[in-house]
Amino acid sequence: MTAPLSEYPGSLMHLETTRLRLLPLTADAIDALLTGNAARLGSLTGARFPEPLQPPPLTEEVLPLVRDHLRADPSQDGWWTWLVVRKDTNQAVGSAGFGGGPGHWASPASRGCAPASLRTTTPLSGLPKSWE
Repeated sequence: MTAPLSEYPGSLMHLETTRLRLLPLTADAIDALLTGNAARLGSLTGARFPEPLQPPPLTEEVLPLVRDHLRADPSQDGWWTWLVVRKDTNQAVGSAGFGGGPGHWASPASRGCAPASLRTTTPLSGLPKSWE
């Protein structure tokens, strides 16, 4: 069963599969993630997070840049970092992302990685990288 959109307080947009819900992270949600504030991040996204809360591997340096881009141009919401949540447990299990919307930069390291990003996500807590 799909919850009403109002139950996802941090974002007006989301994507769903049979087992997963994907939500774009807002600048405020990224702040909560970077400071390890699981309660605030949960209130912004409606998801549960592992503790201690830490940014996904390899994202610590880029998330402040993403946050700053979102604050400078809120129309870019949805073109950066997305949270992956298991629907059956409401547990955050990973992240996925893009290098920015039309007219925005992507880091050279992320260019050409789309096929891999379609197959896997970055785990938040050592859970499997893909759900079969």
